[in-house]
Amino acid sequence: MNIIGTALERSQNNQYYCDFQKSNPSSNDNEYDFKCWMLKKYFKQNVFVEITKLIIGIILLVFVASSSIYKIFGTSGASTIVVVTCLVIGIVLAGTGIMFSISNYRCLKNYKDFLWDDEEEENEIVSKIIKFYRK
Repeated sequence: MNIIGTALERSQNNQYYCDFQKSNPSSNDNEYDFKCWMLKKYFKQNVFVEITKLIIGIILLVFVASSSIYKIFGTSGASTIVVVTCLVIGIVLAGTGIMFSISNYRCLKNYKDFLWDDEEEENEIVSKIIKFYRK
């Protein structure tokens, strides 16, 4: 599977493939190793994104808990709306950050367990990688 114009394209125009060639110059099965390398890179970067969400969620929750919003906005109705909004967004970001970072870390640990189906054009993990790295 060499999907032209995507992150999985094996050509010198693809920066990910060039990085792979630099880090693995003596690869026997270049096609399969590149797919595994991209899969590992995908899950590593997803873990980083989810940890960032977790940190932002915790910062929002600390911001609400410290009641510094009331110091900034006073005790008006607008400050209550801001507090509730920050609380909801903080809980959602922290919860999804924890769940998805754990699941992506597990997938990263077992990335070789994923099978690449070369006959099937619309493989779910392949389409996710392409969408993640689309510019």
